[in-house]
Amino acid sequence: MLDYDQVFLLAPSREPNALCVEAAAPLSEASLHPGEIWDLGPQATRIFERSSNRADAEVEPYSAFDGYLSDAGFESWLALPLRPTEREEPIGLLGFAGGADRVCCESAQVLEPIASSVAAVLWRLEERSSSSAPGARPLQAELKLGTPYDVHDVEQMRALMNMAFGVAHSLGNIFSAILGNLYFLGERLEDSACVELERKLEQSTYAGIDMMRSLEKFAARPITGEMQPVDLSELAGDVVRLVQQVCIDPGACRGIRLRTHLCADCLAWGSAAQIREALINIIFNAIQALEGDGDIAVITQREGGHCHISVEDNGPGMTKEVCRRATEPFFTTRPGTHQGLGLSVTRGIVVAHRGQLTIKSQPGRGARVDLRLPCEPPQPVQAPEQLIREVLSDL
Repeated sequence: MLDYDQVFLLAPSREPNALCVEAAAPLSEASLHPGEIWDLGPQATRIFERSSNRADAEVEPYSAFDGYLSDAGFESWLALPLRPTEREEPIGLLGFAGGADRVCCESAQVLEPIASSVAAVLWRLEERSSSSAPGARPLQAELKLGTPYDVHDVEQMRALMNMAFGVAHSLGNIFSAILGNLYFLGERLEDSACVELERKLEQSTYAGIDMMRSLEKFAARPITGEMQPVDLSELAGDVVRLVQQVCIDPGACRGIRLRTHLCADCLAWGSAAQIREALINIIFNAIQALEGDGDIAVITQREGGHCHISVEDNGPGMTKEVCRRATEPFFTTRPGTHQGLGLSVTRGIVVAHRGQLTIKSQPGRGARVDLRLPCEPPQPVQAPEQLIREVLSDL
């Protein structure tokens, strides 16, 4: 109806002074692509102050904004802040772009009511996606490592899990064939040097199988049927007793002291087996960081509609960069002895539980890892069409 070449949606990015392209339609030769990051400089927040268009391209941050659109092949544009009536801060930017023959600025008054409707719909979706009080940011699958919530986190994690599952499945077939051939080869070998070489090949193959199993764990997701109320305090107590009795080598870790601070009425909604695995991963990371001497505290508490399990140690801590990358698959500060998948698996479990993983650490001041899990099962998702009808009727 308005004869524009492109409609796009921008939101604040985790990168400072930047915006992220959330959506763009239609995609064409001259187009913007979801996931692009636009660095608008130190005055980036001014882009949300008012409606703007190509005529503002002489001043910052609009000149940087115009530069990204020009690079994409657009010569005319209009940007409208999405500011719901329920809050002062805008939640994004609705944009329209076209070629040289478009006059976007003339449509500002026509499009501003549309921007208000879009803002209302997005804000209502954000409210309903969170079980916390109205006005709070959605908490499902939030990864908090000293940076703002990334709206792409769930999609990225899901894609990574799917890729890991596919790789693990393919590796399983390959390793089975290798082990089978090595077995038949070993039956025919007589030379001791060749037998030793065959044994080393077997060991390397089993190391690959261990990596494959770690990938399978990383790709695993809680099955809906397994979800039920889980007493986090009882689960944490069981895990600590298991670690004390079985997992800690008395010789190497006799100086490590495990203690608990467990609260009553700490029921979360999830898979007990998966939450237990996540907690074990975190405790073992703390044990390895302490290198045989130090204190580890396992703490549970409930705050509103969420329960927490926290693991705190007084070890050497982590730098900001290590803390930022701690949950990346295969990232480890102990290459050769660790695969770097423990916290990645834990993050995947937390994402699947609609929870939040927070890591706080400073060099020389230990580390604290907090798992925040919802107490209630997820609510049925309302059809977008019905939600839009409700918002428009409210307006």
